[in-house]
Amino acid sequence: MPSYTSHSVVLGTSGADVVMSANSSALSLNNEIVTDSSGADVILAASIGMQKPVLNFTTDSIGVFLSSISTSGSCLTSTGALQSVTQYLQKKTTCPGDTIPSNGHASRIITDGFVQPLELTSTRGETATIGCDVNALSDGTNAPVTFDDEAILPTGVDTSQYVLGAVRAGNVVFGDLRSVNAAFGITLGEIVLGLASVWPEDIPILSIDPRWTITGRDVRKVGSGAVPAVGQEATQANTEIWYRKRKNKSTLEDVTAPVHIKVMISGLLYCTQSGEGSGRSDGSTTFEVQSVWDGTNNPMTVQTGIAYNPGF
Repeated sequence: MPSYTSHSVVLGTSGADVVMSANSSALSLNNEIVTDSSGADVILAASIGMQKPVLNFTTDSIGVFLSSISTSGSCLTSTGALQSVTQYLQKKTTCPGDTIPSNGHASRIITDGFVQPLELTSTRGETATIGCDVNALSDGTNAPVTFDDEAILPTGVDTSQYVLGAVRAGNVVFGDLRSVNAAFGITLGEIVLGLASVWPEDIPILSIDPRWTITGRDVRKVGSGAVPAVGQEATQANTEIWYRKRKNKSTLEDVTAPVHIKVMISGLLYCTQSGEGSGRSDGSTTFEVQSVWDGTNNPMTVQTGIAYNPGF
């Protein structure tokens, strides 16, 4: 019996394809079943009334992801800059020495839809990851997902990894970090089905509300400390998360190398929980940055391929 593992997710662009590692990936078909309306005590008929496929994946390849996908999400069309998203599943051998034909793997291909980044998660000392949903749509004729069970695995998988670096918000430096999570906050509306179809043809974007959650150890940062209990303004000029790239067969890339990442947001910095603790465990304090549009930039913006130079 064949077994498969999550291999990669490929962003097919109008230029070169972007091949990302896939920590995990799953295609959910999200079928909604319609049954008969008779008064019988058993079901007499059933059919799929709606199918809303969503590909969810998590990747360490946050650099190439953030270079390819907008923080506000990206549309997926056959003629646009982003033209396809493909999930690859690698077939595994039963015994050492067994061979698998080059086309013995599986893929699921989406060529129409909306790519929805979910959350950039980073814990001190650990590899940062990003999660994403690909909401598949029909073009009015074809199914939202194409299944290929004779797929050839892509080459050149991006194996880049990044660790959490310096963080400040509202010009307050958080050197006591435990973790920082940046939620992209994209809310989608009700799916619009095609006429006489079970597949969606449109998904409206209702709101874009990114926010950061910063968890640290120093309970003195709030109230009489650096952040007033009523919060304070944060701007993209003084609110940033830095990520430093790991170096293969070494430790970390040099700070001067143009390979690192900075994420920025503007809005309101405030404390959500101060001095959480239990018994002999370390206490912690949690802050959030609620995004507020500054009138010019996306609420959350990203710079990739830069030197690691926090300057604070």
